[in-house]
Amino acid sequence: MADTSSIVMKVFSAKAYTYINPRETNYVEVNIPEALPTVPQDSDSNVISINAGYTANTNYPIGKTSITVSHSLSLPLLRGTTCPTIFNKGTPFLLFTPTGKYEEGYLLYI
Repeated sequence: MADTSSIVMKVFSAKAYTYINPRETNYVEVNIPEALPTVPQDSDSNVISINAGYTANTNYPIGKTSITVSHSLSLPLLRGTTCPTIFNKGTPFLLFTPTGKYEEGYLLYI
């Protein structure tokens, strides 16, 4: 029997979708505490400055001097499921990752 612990996990809404700013697409900004426990749990981002001579590896030099790091991922809802357009920050979702990659996953509102 396959280990499903890495395929399904509980994630949380990274921002509040309100009457003024409702969810208008099939995507939700979520935080994944198991993957990024030290990052602030919100939908903001940080800009990190790097040395101009920095290279990720010898074949791929980085031309930028700053990198934007997001605190959340925008993931789609599972097709055919219902999800309200207005909900609070921290609302739980189930994240399904059939490929094992968070960015290729989809959400189910619980």
